[in-house]
Amino acid sequence: MSLRPNLLLCSLVLTTACGGDEPATSTDTANDTGQSAEVDAPDPFGCTPLARADLAALVFDKQDDVSTSYSMELGVDVGVPAADYLVLQFINYNERIEQATGTFALDEAPNDNFGTCPECVAIWVDQADPSLPPGKVLFQSSGTITLDLDPRTRRLVGRLEGVRFREIAIDPMTLSSTFVPDGECMVMSEPLDFAFRWVPPEWTCDAGAYHHDDGCDCACGAPDPDCAPSIFDSPLAVPSSDCTDGELCVEGRCAATCAIAFGDTPARACPSGQLCTIELPDDLCASGVPVDPAALGQACTTSATYCAVADGLPGGLCSWDTLPTCRPLCASRADCAPEEHCYVMRGDPMLGEGKGYCTDGAPSAWYCEPDKWEDGQVCHCGCGFGDPDCDNPALPVEGCEGGARCGDDGLCPDTP
Repeated sequence: MSLRPNLLLCSLVLTTACGGDEPATSTDTANDTGQSAEVDAPDPFGCTPLARADLAALVFDKQDDVSTSYSMELGVDVGVPAADYLVLQFINYNERIEQATGTFALDEAPNDNFGTCPECVAIWVDQADPSLPPGKVLFQSSGTITLDLDPRTRRLVGRLEGVRFREIAIDPMTLSSTFVPDGECMVMSEPLDFAFRWVPPEWTCDAGAYHHDDGCDCACGAPDPDCAPSIFDSPLAVPSSDCTDGELCVEGRCAATCAIAFGDTPARACPSGQLCTIELPDDLCASGVPVDPAALGQACTTSATYCAVADGLPGGLCSWDTLPTCRPLCASRADCAPEEHCYVMRGDPMLGEGKGYCTDGAPSAWYCEPDKWEDGQVCHCGCGFGDPDCDNPALPVEGCEGGARCGDDGLCPDTP
């Protein structure tokens, strides 16, 4: 599970001072549902009521590898005349990454403590300066939050309902919270609905088209998340109605396709001045790509990736070795010599599927010491890829218990 920072300051600031992306424009509304603004009866606990009319528009604050945060400035002073905010922070705990939508109780574990909450809703009181912690924090003590979309996609669609906020004290080391006896409290006097979608400032197409689950919009100044719903399952280059025939959308731009000659695939070059680069599912044309002058088998003398280039088509890639060498391109092991394999640079290195260069060194999926690969001394198991030494039953096995042999998949028996 991801752990939130151990610094209270980093957890309790609204700006990007602790990392993450800059705020930008948004689309849709955060608190306009067309419902009556009439408030309920006075809170039985004596808490100050908080209505929709007391809140400014929702904004996206920041996102990093720990959390995603949104906020709404209060139009009423809770303490001294200084800025107060309703803050919604979503922490990247594994269980929420896997199931990010639904209705979550805010007064039940793990949401009942600031140190463990995946869905953290709080009022930050008297934040005189954006770089400083607030004077007080009022934390959720009742109510629910419903999330129709994963807020980590920078889209906040859902509802807050029945939320009461009580003042807390926060341990600066663990971030664990305790309610302050007779401390300040506020209560939402009506439900608060959200329909918010962040749009980057460099986006030049219609704002309503960004991340709207309506197909890949390309050449709009910024990549559309719809072009890659999952970085794990989707190729880098995808079709888009904004690109012409023979083009794919990659990193927010339309690029012409080409073909490097792998196996029976005939070569298809790019327009003059461009280089055909390896990509999935199709190779792509690119301008300004550095090229090493080495021929196949020669040492690479620059930091460039491509080598042995002729007529805009590369014949090799500079290997990622201590002494880089221009090695032949491959799309499978069949493209390499019998004693070699394809070191994958585009694709799935764990499965050995994709495009790269031929080598007799450790494969791209091998994560043990490189010199252990096929050292002729030991069968090394559990290194991410099958060691050819494991084909020799006379060699000892390292990594498996009880003398078990390593499987063809490079794993010990019964290893998940």
